[in-house]
Amino acid sequence: MVSGSVRFLLPSLLYLILYAYIIGRWGMEVFGLWSLFAAAMSYASLADVGLSQTLLREGGADIDHDKQQQLQLDHAGAVSFYVALTAALAVAGGAAAPLLSDNLSASLSGIYSPGGVAVAMLLTLVGACAKQVAKLDFAVLGALGRNAVGFRVQTVGQLLLLAIAFGLAWLGLPVEGLALGFLASGFYERVKARALLASEEAWPRSGQKVSLRAAVGRVGSMIGRGKYLYASSLGGLIREPLFRWIVTIFYGLAYAGFFEVALRVAKTTREGAVFGFSATFPYFAKLHRQGDKAGLEDLIRWTLAMAIVMGTLPLSVIMIFADPIFHLWLGRADAPLVVSTIALSLWMWMTLLNIPFWYAALASHRDREAALSIWAHAAGIILLVPFVPLIGLSYYGALAVWVVSALATQVFIIFIVARDLGSLALFRKAMLWRLVVSVAIVTLSAAAPFLPAVEPVWRNIGFLAVMAGLYALLILLSREDLLRSVRMLRPLPER
Repeated sequence: MVSGSVRFLLPSLLYLILYAYIIGRWGMEVFGLWSLFAAAMSYASLADVGLSQTLLREGGADIDHDKQQQLQLDHAGAVSFYVALTAALAVAGGAAAPLLSDNLSASLSGIYSPGGVAVAMLLTLVGACAKQVAKLDFAVLGALGRNAVGFRVQTVGQLLLLAIAFGLAWLGLPVEGLALGFLASGFYERVKARALLASEEAWPRSGQKVSLRAAVGRVGSMIGRGKYLYASSLGGLIREPLFRWIVTIFYGLAYAGFFEVALRVAKTTREGAVFGFSATFPYFAKLHRQGDKAGLEDLIRWTLAMAIVMGTLPLSVIMIFADPIFHLWLGRADAPLVVSTIALSLWMWMTLLNIPFWYAALASHRDREAALSIWAHAAGIILLVPFVPLIGLSYYGALAVWVVSALATQVFIIFIVARDLGSLALFRKAMLWRLVVSVAIVTLSAAAPFLPAVEPVWRNIGFLAVMAGLYALLILLSREDLLRSVRMLRPLPER
């Protein structure tokens, strides 16, 4: 667990240093442009058309030989599909380049080199293909219980990306450096993941080749089996990038930069608190296959207890101390930056409550409901497109839409899983009290920067003492489940 935390924290720390360097040297507008590429790369790395989730859910050392052969063909077909898709997009982009060049030059006038942005787009596209193919390999490794080795490879890939990004930023090419680092990271992860998968006795290489036509058929079959996983991925691909473009178009690149910094801080805090929870997904899938309803309830309850306790404190600290943290880190604490951080930290806290329910929903093939929940959030973002110019909605209003529509997503999934299990034991009295205390902590934390006071609330000893007391109460209420959660959150054993 300690080494895993280091593997997570080191790249996160380097990102924070890089942010400060780019903002300090080029300002918030260039950083806003840089952040659009960073967001595109992040989603290219994390989101696909549901293919990797299908492999992760259906694979495993306990499946029979015929099923394994079919999954190997699915895997090979998915690889061919991503390569062909990248080639088609590259050709389409090249054909459209003459039409877009004038608009690109006009929009970037005085901010950044249009040629540099065009090169970065091409590098990002090819890097995304390598990342997606590597993700298919990591999904199979995860199904075989090799999550830890996959995490290590991805961590080294992140460090390689950051090293190249730092080097070229120092030479005056921050956007191109980020894109080149992304490409190098993608190729490294693909080569290493392929070698690891080839060494797996439980996944022997079939040696079968898949034609492009067969690959399309295989991908169509996988999407058919997991069409709602595809819909979830599509919704996830739409909501955040669309929101970033809305911010960029209606509020400017500087606000896109504020959003990026705030989201990075909130996500890093949340993921650092619950690092390794993704390793529990194979447990959820296994318990579902075994029909172990009691085991699922226990796993949900224990994981939820750990997520609440481990995530509430750091996210609350970020909300209370946002102003001094940004002054120390960036030398500035603009109001949009502080408010964005509080709003997105609230969203991250909501997702903490959803972790075990989301995994349980996917493991039990409730893909349709998962997709609907994602699209409930995406729909709120899509509605901003006409309403921002129509009613003159402010940036803060757009953030409010993000948080409120996200709440609908979380509540829907929790309700669906509790209904499927046919039990309200998940929400027994002890758990409800933990939720009440946790809600009180995050509510006070979010309101703290806006409370009228002679001195900043983060200097108020009385207020901080109250918050410390509430958190101690949360730990006290959760002590039994926390001890059991430590055992449940161990990764699946490696052979």
